[in-house]
Amino acid sequence: TTKALPISFVMGEICTKCVPPSPEMWTPANEFNVQAHEGPVFFYPWVYYTTTPAKKKAPNVRIERLNVETGKMEIFRPESEANMPNGMIGEEPRDDIKEEKARTFYTCEQGHMDSPARITSTTIYQDGKVEYKTIFEESKAQPLNSPNDICIGPDGSLWFTDPSYGSLQKFRPSPPQAPNAIYRLDIKTKKLTMMIDLKYDEDEMHKKNKPNGICFSRDFNWLYYTNTSAAYPGEDYCECRHRSIWKIKMNEKGDGVIQSSHQLVCEINPPKRHLQSIPDGLKWVDGYLLTSCGPALVFVDPKTHKIVKRLRQNCAEVTNFSLSGCGKRLAVVANNKLIILHKKFSRSW
Repeated sequence: TTKALPISFVMGEICTKCVPPSPEMWTPANEFNVQAHEGPVFFYPWVYYTTTPAKKKAPNVRIERLNVETGKMEIFRPESEANMPNGMIGEEPRDDIKEEKARTFYTCEQGHMDSPARITSTTIYQDGKVEYKTIFEESKAQPLNSPNDICIGPDGSLWFTDPSYGSLQKFRPSPPQAPNAIYRLDIKTKKLTMMIDLKYDEDEMHKKNKPNGICFSRDFNWLYYTNTSAAYPGEDYCECRHRSIWKIKMNEKGDGVIQSSHQLVCEINPPKRHLQSIPDGLKWVDGYLLTSCGPALVFVDPKTHKIVKRLRQNCAEVTNFSLSGCGKRLAVVANNKLIILHKKFSRSW
């Protein structure tokens, strides 16, 4: 469907200054009390995010957007159309185009009892028009659980995690219709391929697998994802299950993985006062793996596999985040709060 929005439209920003990576360079610049829960996508000055779910059984999550310069919030896609959206990823600006006429983001739509799970695209044109398309929709032949988070592969394909949280939270069919898994979706052919099979939840051992956040290394040699099985709906948080980051090496063509390379990066253990925290989102930022743990952003060195910094935010729980196109702003969604961080430049550089 295509519709016009009565809005101003800014395609992005240009940043040419190079700075050495350091987690300490990120400093809070602004906060907004909105129902920001997941996503997000940062097409400056707009941040697109999904709202905090109020109930699990009904479709009650929408996509909103907020202008970080003016503070204006708009309902972008209402609950009746949004299909329980969760993770989102925006296409990066192209260096060979000075002024892009459209920007596109992709959404994991978890679905609900009366609507199938989908992977969709949303294109926003410079004149305010919006084009929404379904790229893949589950079927009996190819069921999904509740697609959670998403990233873009080296060839433009979409890679997403599909844990059974929807069934466990009772807004998707139970028992789960598919294993916990990570998939690759070819946008052109619409072919869906399971890349990592993390099995069903039939026993305690397999309850340890709940793929959540997902990203690639900057060179696309490795695929990373978080395992958040410690957050198992209906049961207490358990140290016997994972709060961890994993990685698997990509093949030479960049369209698959080498199964024998699958390995643990590190556990993201929370402090005692935040024992229910999990590493939810995952992005590659400034050469680090960026994830969350309670009210903190957590930076992990992909070479040493060690946590190098926890940046506490003014919130109860960080859930996900997104860089702006130039990489000098970070939008953090934190369960009913949106926090904007700026990269602090040092005069010595």
